[in-house]
Amino acid sequence: KKEVFSSAGAFQCFSDSKYEDLVDKVWKATKYEKLGPEGSLTKRLQGLTSVYQQVNIEQAHDMPLLQNADGIQIDEKDVKAIVEVSEYVFRLRYQGTTCEEQKELARRATGLLPVEICRLLYAGSLDKE
Repeated sequence: KKEVFSSAGAFQCFSDSKYEDLVDKVWKATKYEKLGPEGSLTKRLQGLTSVYQQVNIEQAHDMPLLQNADGIQIDEKDVKAIVEVSEYVFRLRYQGTTCEEQKELARRATGLLPVEICRLLYAGSLDKE
């Protein structure tokens, strides 16, 4: 997974200053450490996935988005950009950028599941139908 994120060009599509401005704005609103200005833009963009989850929760509960003491407002344009970046990060995380990366990530994602299924089958714990 780390290789996927560090590969050259993985985040070039977000090199526009609007994304850096977005991360700065969200960091000022949330003070979320992973969005801090000391990190690389790539790392900061990856941190938006946590904000994406928070925005989804707040929207589901019809709450103001990322309400903060500084009065920084997150608008629909910001939300669209957060969703765009986060969905890209999720795709990279789970699919990679090449067929080889996709196969490797898929293999790692299964982890010990196949072994556990076989163990349960042999133990008679699973319905064999």
